[in-house]
Amino acid sequence: FLSKGYFTSRNCLREVFSTLDKRKPITLVHEADLSHGGQPLDAQKLELADPVRREALFDSGRRVMAWHRIADFQAVSLIRIAEEMLLGTPAYAERATLPLVIPGSLADESLILPKRVRLYASPNNPGALKAATALASEFDGQDIQVTTRASDDGAWDRTHFFLYLNRDTFVGEDMNMGAALAAEVRVARQQADLPIVMAHENDVELSGCEFGHFFGTTPNDLITDGLYTALAVAFVSGAAERRVSYALCAKLLGAGLYTALAVAFVSGAAERRVSYALCAKLLGATKAERGLQHVPMRSVSRSLLRSGRSLLKGLSFRMASIAQSGATTGGTEGEREETGLAEARPAATEMAEPSAVSGPSTAGGGENLHSPDGVVLVMPDA
Repeated sequence: FLSKGYFTSRNCLREVFSTLDKRKPITLVHEADLSHGGQPLDAQKLELADPVRREALFDSGRRVMAWHRIADFQAVSLIRIAEEMLLGTPAYAERATLPLVIPGSLADESLILPKRVRLYASPNNPGALKAATALASEFDGQDIQVTTRASDDGAWDRTHFFLYLNRDTFVGEDMNMGAALAAEVRVARQQADLPIVMAHENDVELSGCEFGHFFGTTPNDLITDGLYTALAVAFVSGAAERRVSYALCAKLLGAGLYTALAVAFVSGAAERRVSYALCAKLLGATKAERGLQHVPMRSVSRSLLRSGRSLLKGLSFRMASIAQSGATTGGTEGEREETGLAEARPAATEMAEPSAVSGPSTAGGGENLHSPDGVVLVMPDA
């Protein structure tokens, strides 16, 4: 784990030299965060005074993995460390890479944008167009458009304002560009339907800088008005890290997880009715406000005992669909209490149409379901 002062420690050098002499696998993880004892990698290399050892350690094609402390990026670091360690074992010695993932991490998620996104990248924001275009390319096939035109008819018709924060934001080579960008941001913040999505560039080669830099370049009125109270997505160097940055940015644009459910069609009459009920839920069926009046099974048992064992021979629970218009069960309240059962007019049990589904559902937990067009799905409270 390379941090500032590592190569000035005699014991650390003894470990490194012994590892190199014995040609043992070695995994290099670099701490770049200055607030946690890190330093730039070039400065880290120069700490190792022995040029021969330095070349053997850093110039032999061995990769140096950055250690990230933000959870989503840290998952990338952990995957790389695990991959490097596994590749150093005999079982994977012949492999160059391993397809590792951490379940639940952004790398393991498929994000889908539910609607069209039109990003505005201001021409007064250096680097914004390139960064926004790269973001759109990552989600190729989904409807993300990037434009540098603020409006077509004098009104904002964009869905999001993309503010790219780097060393030149609000400054640039032309001070007029910075003032123009600030004016655009002020107007955008007055638009309730135009959220500002901020991306903070961390890659020095792409004019990245520390976030504190912006408190010296951003107009004071924007700072005091709370521009930076919102989340700014870190755009981190590295291919895997940049994909995580794009995924985080996509979430701010409204993207979510894509999940698909396949309903199991199981053999057996009762099981198949459960399958139909599950399908009905996917078709939009929800809990019904009105339906059968169910009596707790404890009350049913007491009624059966009072009425005698003869009732057991003819006992049956029936399923039915009831029109949402208010059709109710037959019989008086006293009759329903006497038997402890609830009945209704019969309905089709085949799922010929989305609006006609009935059948018991162990998965439904005794739910009454109805589809948006008003058909109630009744299920026994067992």
